[in-house]
Amino acid sequence: MRKIKFRGIDIDSKKWVYGHYDITEEFTDNGGTECYYREGIQELHHIMKEGLDWKIYTVYPTTVGQFIGLKDKNGVEIYEGDKVKVDYINNEDRIIETVSVSYNEESCSYSPVNWEYDCDGCVCKLRIKTLEVVGNIYEEVQSE
Repeated sequence: MRKIKFRGIDIDSKKWVYGHYDITEEFTDNGGTECYYREGIQELHHIMKEGLDWKIYTVYPTTVGQFIGLKDKNGVEIYEGDKVKVDYINNEDRIIETVSVSYNEESCSYSPVNWEYDCDGCVCKLRIKTLEVVGNIYEEVQSE
């Protein structure tokens, strides 16, 4: 069974943090922490790191991504929002391209953005040779 975990960029350090994901709704000012509002309710998005001290980080909600249950050729975990170099064969043509990973409602799975689907929503005619994480779509947030 795959481990359900998330990552997000910590608002304070601008670094990735990994763990459990939670949204807290508050009605008061939290002393200057960047917050996101929905219908007048302040939402704080947190990643909670497991361990003896259960550290809690406030993260940018737009950077939160779930671990998809796969690792690349180097053993790096692949998360929603990662840019992945894919080496695959499609109808006898070898193709190498960089794509970003997102959840696909049509196939109920994580898959590369903008791929065309066959066989009722799956990428079943592709033979993937290797995957390699080469970045993520949130690099701008980290450099702010």
